[in-house]
Amino acid sequence: MNLQSALDEYLLSCAADGLSPATIRWYSSLLAAFAATVQNCEIGAITPSLIRQYIVGLQERPARYMDAPQKPAQPGGLSNASVAAHVRALHAFWGWCAREYGLQNPMANIRRQKSPLPEPKAIRPADFVRLVNATGDDEIGKRNRAILIFLADTGCRVGGLISLTLENLYLDQRKALITEKGQHSRAVVFTAYTGQILRSWLAARESQTGFVFCSMTSQNTLSVSGVNQMIERLKVLAGVSGRCNPHSFRHNFAREYLRNGGDLATLAKLLGHSNISTTAGYYAVFSHDELAAFHERFSPLSNMVGL
Repeated sequence: MNLQSALDEYLLSCAADGLSPATIRWYSSLLAAFAATVQNCEIGAITPSLIRQYIVGLQERPARYMDAPQKPAQPGGLSNASVAAHVRALHAFWGWCAREYGLQNPMANIRRQKSPLPEPKAIRPADFVRLVNATGDDEIGKRNRAILIFLADTGCRVGGLISLTLENLYLDQRKALITEKGQHSRAVVFTAYTGQILRSWLAARESQTGFVFCSMTSQNTLSVSGVNQMIERLKVLAGVSGRCNPHSFRHNFAREYLRNGGDLATLAKLLGHSNISTTAGYYAVFSHDELAAFHERFSPLSNMVGL
């Protein structure tokens, strides 16, 4: 089988396995770069040496190839994070080929490259308060406030927010059933305060759509871009200059949950992660000063010596 046919079959397999469209696009983009470099040869002709040459070539590519300016792995090359992403995609694809077609995996002896530790991506709590205070008391203001509060209190992804239907919202039980990342459904819980904010919005809204959050112009379901635009408008109105997007609320939920003494295993369940390492690697990200404060608060030595 030639490489392009195998890539097409792999992406089809990803879709059948329920991977999100965004994840499939990510694989498609990275693997297309590999296919364009090695040409459309037979998959059995791809050797570990050829793949290693490709990886070295990524490290030496011009900076204009990069999606965003970062510190390069070598002068003029892709960033360490970008190279690591390509290598992860190659491991996933060739591992699948080995299982699907009975090939010897050419990536078997090529190590996975570590990505640099991510920087904190959470919205600052003070900025969140400014956003909430910038919402009004009219219908659109109550909707916007409900969106902000729901995102901040549940840690859900924006896709889960816009997919929430009235029949899957259980206000008395303070929980909701949301669908994220394609067709993955899970339950999220929220506080009594969030329940009050949601009740206020539902009592004020005029839309007849079955979705909890709707567009104020079309009265239909709200889109991801609609949520982003709403937050951008509030950001300007509130004078917020720091990080501020729907996913920053999810990062803030994780960070503040841990800062308040919550445990990592429970947080992973609340975020919908099947692997706790995902939670630790992407969301339990703190600066040196924050780690020092954690240590001061929870150090076992304090209890042992009676501090």
